[in-house]
Amino acid sequence: MPPFAIRSLAAAATFATLTLPAAASTVSWSVEGDVGGAPVLGSAVVSPGVAQSFTVNETLTDARIGLEMFCLPSCDVTLYLINGLPGPGFGVSQLETRRDFSGAGSFAYDLVPRSVGWSSLTAGVTYSLVLSLTAGDGFWRSVRNAVASGPEVTLGGAFLIASPDDFDSGAPPASIFEPWTTSTPRFTITGTADRPPVPVPLPASMPLLAGALLMLRRRRP
Repeated sequence: MPPFAIRSLAAAATFATLTLPAAASTVSWSVEGDVGGAPVLGSAVVSPGVAQSFTVNETLTDARIGLEMFCLPSCDVTLYLINGLPGPGFGVSQLETRRDFSGAGSFAYDLVPRSVGWSSLTAGVTYSLVLSLTAGDGFWRSVRNAVASGPEVTLGGAFLIASPDDFDSGAPPASIFEPWTTSTPRFTITGTADRPPVPVPLPASMPLLAGALLMLRRRRP
């Protein structure tokens, strides 16, 4: 077989391998680190709320955000997901979703999509989770020396509402915040991303390769 023919067959097989369609893949990301260091939150203690920012590096659909709480002995919580950072310049257009929940002692909460409204995190967008306690005292379980588990999300800064006097009860994301540098709220993000599968030869390429090898054997002296 002429050399150019062998090269053509190899190129055809390589092309078939590299042009497989993208496939949906489940992404799981989390904040890792040494557990501890969370300030107590509440209307009469250090701060009535906390925020944590992050930037998404690839679009995730059917997104879910999980966090862990500890309440003393119980508390009512409002969780906001906004695009951008919190602060007095917060506008309604920044609100992605808002959920109220309650719990006692140690418990987990998952922010999940609803049939109408927020369901995805968009690549290149910075988001913030803003958590405020509307009743009771407790804390968002946190870690020291935080490390992101993967490249899908870039961890941003954490913030505390400066004081009860700086809390905007009508719109907690519009409160006055200050940087929180001693620890990082612990949370997870899962979702679906479109990613190419692991490259494998398509079935149609195998006969081409087998035929090329057979013709080479026949031409040997």
